[in-house]
Amino acid sequence: MIASAEKEKIRETAPVVQFQSEPPSHNPLVPSSPMAVRRKDNGIVLDWALPLDVTPAEVGAEVGPNIVMRSEREVQKYPTSSRARTNLAVALANTGEVSRAITVFREALELNRSDYVAASTLGRVLVEQNRLDEAEIVYKDLRARFPRNLTPLISLAILVMRRGQFDEAERLLREGKSFGVNNAALDYHLAVLLLRRGDPGAAIRQLRNALEVDGRSPSLYQVLGIAYALAGNDAKSSRAFNTALKLAPHFGDAVRGLSNILLRVGQVDAAIDGLSQYLQKSPGDSEARLILARGYLEKRRFSSARAQFAEVYECAPESTNSDKGKKSELANDIAVCYYGERELNTAERWFVKALDLSPSHGALPYRNLGGLYMQLDRPQSAIPILERGKALFADPKIPVLLSVAWELSGRTDRAITELQPLADAEISEVSVYAALGCYLGDMLQYTRALAVLEKGRTMFPHDDLIANNLAYMYLMADRVSEARQVLESTNTEDVVLTATRGLLLLKEGDIEGARRRYSAAATLASQKGNRDLAETARQKMHLEFARYFLSRGNNAAASLEIEKGLKVRKGRRAYREDLERVRESLMKN
Repeated sequence: MIASAEKEKIRETAPVVQFQSEPPSHNPLVPSSPMAVRRKDNGIVLDWALPLDVTPAEVGAEVGPNIVMRSEREVQKYPTSSRARTNLAVALANTGEVSRAITVFREALELNRSDYVAASTLGRVLVEQNRLDEAEIVYKDLRARFPRNLTPLISLAILVMRRGQFDEAERLLREGKSFGVNNAALDYHLAVLLLRRGDPGAAIRQLRNALEVDGRSPSLYQVLGIAYALAGNDAKSSRAFNTALKLAPHFGDAVRGLSNILLRVGQVDAAIDGLSQYLQKSPGDSEARLILARGYLEKRRFSSARAQFAEVYECAPESTNSDKGKKSELANDIAVCYYGERELNTAERWFVKALDLSPSHGALPYRNLGGLYMQLDRPQSAIPILERGKALFADPKIPVLLSVAWELSGRTDRAITELQPLADAEISEVSVYAALGCYLGDMLQYTRALAVLEKGRTMFPHDDLIANNLAYMYLMADRVSEARQVLESTNTEDVVLTATRGLLLLKEGDIEGARRRYSAAATLASQKGNRDLAETARQKMHLEFARYFLSRGNNAAASLEIEKGLKVRKGRRAYREDLERVRESLMKN
């Protein structure tokens, strides 16, 4: 075979594609904050950013110290008025004095337990400060006093939702639906719960109900776009996001949501244009910049992508471990851009920087740096980096890369030692079996190699690399009919399978057909820009033809093939060693 495992690609950080939404804020007494909706494994995860600034809409956008002073005078003038204290508390919350505001709200409620505005606003402030236990007490008391009012019920549902008590939140919201009052916020939150449950169709129906109440809410169209996206209906998702943007042209959530959909359906240029225009007016939106960077990477515009990553990197904080982890991801992605521009030394420095920023954040920079060193023919530099990564992460791709580094360093025995325990443990990583089978074959341990590859074939019955390596090993063991059966089960015309089909024809005695297949494999590798693989295909062809001619007593033809194979500059060390052994056998004849 001419490949042990698929080469590790130098990769950017896998983006966590998420959609954000803001609830319709028709009632300033109900807690309201942005929420992220994202896929995780096979489910939907909801995230809230807490704590949040509290800015009750009833007071207005510009509230200053003068209003606080006036409110304080009102409290002094009417010391027993809960309304005066409530007004003061709202003014304090709007000027950022949240702790004092909470104290004054409590004073207002001591004067009047039924002060609806004081209790509702206090509950909202406590929820948005993530003081959920205290807020729950307030809302339960408010529900008892106003049992048919939706505000405390919806607010309590939001509270338990943030605790992760989603079934209880749905029960509360459905109780609210029984009141017979159409409420867009209630339908919105119920739709979000249905999304989380994995029922986007029901969520869409709920949002349609909400839009009958408020057909001009960009927030409702935004979450409708999310629902269609999660349902896999990209066309309707795009229309919903576009409607949100028509209603609110600079609605960042909708811009980002639409851009993610456009990237998903391959409309990369449209995503780039929309994001570029949006960022001219909202340059501080780092998430939009990262989506734009992904778009540029899709178009292989590496310098443009790097500029976006660098902009976010320079502004990113570095105070907490989480901050350092995110900055490490950005450094990795900047390195990927330099790699794409073939500035490999600069890429190396940025990969090292990613590891220095947060050594235990993720395995990807270790794999990328190790892979880069091997592409630079520096396997000895890759080994300590990959050893560090292996000690930190249970990522089977790292031992596979480490095995490649050992093999390139002439230590096939160490390569086998890296992978055999993973194969014995039946790790679900296809390259473990593909690579281990190859290395065992290089050591002429065909029985062990076949056992590993047959296990891999059972675990990954549709993987072409496993099929290729298994067929090759059958050929090495002169089990030609079994090799043909495996190769006929694949329809792929890639480099390694084309070469192995050449070996099959050679074993069956079709010399010209075999040579055409090997040449086609080398040409295909060259067309893909992989010159090393093209050289390896030619090297392998000369090796197998040398063996074939030697076995048939045609020493002159065998000698010619050996000399051609040894002239190949790039190839596999194992094949060069095999060519030299064939030459020794020829000289003994």
